[in-house]
Amino acid sequence: MTRKTKLYLALAGLSVLFLLMLGVGIMWVTQGGLPLNLSDDPVFQERYDGVESVACALRSYAIEVRTWEGPDVEVSFYRWGLGGGELPETRVENGRLTVTEPWTLGLLLGGGKVVVQVPAGTAMPYELRTVSGSVKLDAPCTTAALETTSGSVKVYRSGAALTARTVSGSIKVYEPFPAQDLRTTSGSVKAAADAGTEEVRMQTVSGSIKLQLEGITGYRLEHHVTSGSVRDEYRNIRYEQDGTDTWGDGSLWIHASTISGSIKLTDWGD
Repeated sequence: MTRKTKLYLALAGLSVLFLLMLGVGIMWVTQGGLPLNLSDDPVFQERYDGVESVACALRSYAIEVRTWEGPDVEVSFYRWGLGGGELPETRVENGRLTVTEPWTLGLLLGGGKVVVQVPAGTAMPYELRTVSGSVKLDAPCTTAALETTSGSVKVYRSGAALTARTVSGSIKVYEPFPAQDLRTTSGSVKAAADAGTEEVRMQTVSGSIKLQLEGITGYRLEHHVTSGSVRDEYRNIRYEQDGTDTWGDGSLWIHASTISGSIKLTDWGD
């Protein structure tokens, strides 16, 4: 038997083995051995009254908080893909709604999302943390602490104070906060400041930084860039890569740092 014939036989054997494994897998899924979920309907949904704050501590779910016209807080779990595991757990204690994800050996080949809907016009504190997934806050808040390891962070409504952290992902803050602390390792950071903003901290290792200014009377800009430029595009000013510069009355403190990327005071869109 020639070497070429042996190669053909080996490839044929691997193909037969693959088809057998594929067939067993399909039978397992269709018979309920490994659930397949392709629906857009939530796998869990519940409403809670008396909620004064929200805290999420998850690992494999994205988090989204938004407003609705209902009188209570509604929590929904969505899951897409192949596999399962235990659903997150919810609890309300002393006005604090917590959503946690238990440790499980279940396998999920897909994605999931936790959606929290709060009554329109209600501002409360949020602590939203996940390991794998994005974090979106589209509701008024008092204070907000947002964190993910792999995913973006987006904040659409204002509040009193904001901290946002991600390792791999961008950060976007569409409305000004009086105090903002925004940090990522790999990704861009974009935020907004107005006359009510006192201090903004923006930091990334690999990515650009943009800060939109509106109605301010001056700033004190502490900046550091290794590879990139520092510009105030409102006044067409170019600064050195490393230093502290003041414009106007210096009332707004800006701390901006990136290793690879630019720093710009400028309007920005999506």
